[in-house]
Amino acid sequence: MAHAIELESGQPSLRGGIAHFTRLVVRCVLVPGLVCGLAFVPAAEPPAPLTPPSLLPIQESGADGVELPRFALDAHGHLVLGVVTVDKSRRTISFPVTVNQRKGLVEYAVVTAAGPTHESVFRTDAEPLHIHLGMLLLLPPDGIQPVKTAIDHPVGPDVFAKVDWKVDVLRVEHALEEFIVTVNSGKTLAAGPWIYTGSVAQQTGLMASTAGTVITIQPDHTALINNPRPDRHHDDLHFVNEVMVPPDDVELRLTIYVEKPKLPSSPNTLEGPHPGPPHAGTLSPP
Repeated sequence: MAHAIELESGQPSLRGGIAHFTRLVVRCVLVPGLVCGLAFVPAAEPPAPLTPPSLLPIQESGADGVELPRFALDAHGHLVLGVVTVDKSRRTISFPVTVNQRKGLVEYAVVTAAGPTHESVFRTDAEPLHIHLGMLLLLPPDGIQPVKTAIDHPVGPDVFAKVDWKVDVLRVEHALEEFIVTVNSGKTLAAGPWIYTGSVAQQTGLMASTAGTVITIQPDHTALINNPRPDRHHDDLHFVNEVMVPPDDVELRLTIYVEKPKLPSSPNTLEGPHPGPPHAGTLSPP
């Protein structure tokens, strides 16, 4: 069954809607096998305006003392969960990442500090639960099937991932797969979607939060996003694309798209070689 949060009609309805949402968090995350779909719908009648929202004071303890997430609206009216921004109009979620590994063998594309940081291209401070809740808001109610066991052939909706950063006045963006090369071919991962599998729900929460696994290259039922490419089962095949990794002094952001993103139509767009140096790729004004 799809559950609705009243977010469309203005800020006031957000308080009631989010209060209902926090109850759903416990039911979605703490009940194994339960998948909840969340949708934006208009409120029945618009209440009086509120002051501009900041961090909403709704954090409280849920079932079994689990602390529920805090919510905010940014200056553009996008929902913010921790450091995760949900853009409903673009159907994206985004969060900051840092370079975790500049060379060597990798089995993951993105992990948290609690995850396998010895074998991941990127690391993030984003909470996997926040990422998952953002995806539940964007995907169809029946789009994510409960994961219970090890994943051989990942099943779920296609998603696309890009990493971007600024170079002078331009913004560079690259598909996530461009940061990973296969040693047998010397080429980057094949361009295309990843699969949002959604991790495993336990009584204590998502396994992705405990394991710190966000995007995996090899099959991993604890991760939120799995790799559908045929070479995913090889554990000694994938390496960091050293020439693509940006310098440490730039701020990186990873964006997950529910729909395939389009290339910018700006006249400043430049498509560079793949793989290529950190300044190559799609360039557009920020």
